Amino acid sequence: MKLPIAKPKGRHAVQSARQAWSGPSEGTVYTAYNLSTTEYALCFAVGGLVCFCIGYLFYHSLAAGLLLSFAAFGVPGRYRQMRVHKQMNELRLQFKQGLHALVTSLTAGRSIENSFAAAAADLGFLYSHPQTFIVVEFQRISRRMANGETIESALADFCRRSGLEELSQFLDVFVTAKRTGGNMAEVMRRTSQMIGDKMEIQQEISVQLAQRRFESRILGAAPLGVIGLLYWSSPDYMEPLYGNAAGASIMTAGLAVMLLCWWLTGKLMEMKL
Repeated sequence: MKLPIAKPKGRHAVQSARQAWSGPSEGTVYTAYNLSTTEYALCFAVGGLVCFCIGYLFYHSLAAGLLLSFAAFGVPGRYRQMRVHKQMNELRLQFKQGLHALVTSLTAGRSIENSFAAAAADLGFLYSHPQTFIVVEFQRISRRMANGETIESALADFCRRSGLEELSQFLDVFVTAKRTGGNMAEVMRRTSQMIGDKMEIQQEISVQLAQRRFESRILGAAPLGVIGLLYWSSPDYMEPLYGNAAGASIMTAGLAVMLLCWWLTGKLMEMKL
């Protein structure tokens, strides 16, 4: 759902606002995540152990398990992607609440500059943690305006760091309405409603996808469970697959197919909402 952007003059105003802020970002970049030493160690330890167990399960060889454990070097990158996705989702949901608080302040008759400070205070009561993303960002915007910076440039910096399409749409509509002298309270109310409706649809889709992801993970782990069950319950049945070239080839092919299925399932579940 795309929000309407009005007239060439408005588009020019949006571009000017995006270019107005060119300094270094002092806030959180939500499209990035820096792992701590502890997180790196846990990623390598857990990833290495899982890969070692898979290697030993397929080949019954310590050497094969140790060799596959080197695949743990890719775990920190995957974990970083998960954390980035999580913090962007948190910011998206908090931004929805921030829009409601902002619209409430505007409807009460406050100026747009004072509305951000009032919204930050209201959000501070809603979110108990003082470092909640949207509370910190609204407070930062208020401080920048108090220091003489334009609200357009402060919002443009927030938009650039957030990586959220919803915030980019809000910035476009906000700058256009402010530069063209529109009814800010009404424009923000309609914009908040449209963005909120879009987020609700995205959330419903995300719930369905989360269920499918869980099911796919269960199915993805099933081959490991079957191999382990057959080995421990009927070792003689599985013996021809271990300790010889033909058996190793069959197990390698099975492992490759399983990894391919995991990769394809992951790609199918990475739906851009």
